[in-house]
Amino acid sequence: TIKMGDRTAEIDVPPGIDNGMTMRYSKVAPGDRDLFVHFRVMADPRFERIEDNLITRIVINTWDQILVCSTTVYTIDGKTLKVNIAKGTETGTKLRLAGQGMPNGRGRGDLYVIVDTKLPDDVPGDVLTLLKREQERQRK
Repeated sequence: TIKMGDRTAEIDVPPGIDNGMTMRYSKVAPGDRDLFVHFRVMADPRFERIEDNLITRIVINTWDQILVCSTTVYTIDGKTLKVNIAKGTETGTKLRLAGQGMPNGRGRGDLYVIVDTKLPDDVPGDVLTLLKREQERQRK
């Protein structure tokens, strides 16, 4: 609802409207004139938007990077999706979730999930011993 003096108008905001877009609404301003609305869209800190595509980041630990894991990713609509992370996934790998980005007149953009890894704060002694042995084996 937009208030213009003593008159109000109901307007439809299309899904996926982007920051800086201007929409024309015919004959809703006083005197049956056209109304032009310039949109300022607040960014969601969880996502970077590039046109209709969204980018988000997840952090997995080193153990999950070496082995296999699944994690939860949130969409712009608040849905949760289960994402499987393959064994040996590199830091910076970009996973594409088709059709989970911003809505547009043709469907939806994509959601890209960038995988980051975090080294463990504490590694048990027996694991360190095993890693040192493997490090020496790799150097030969």
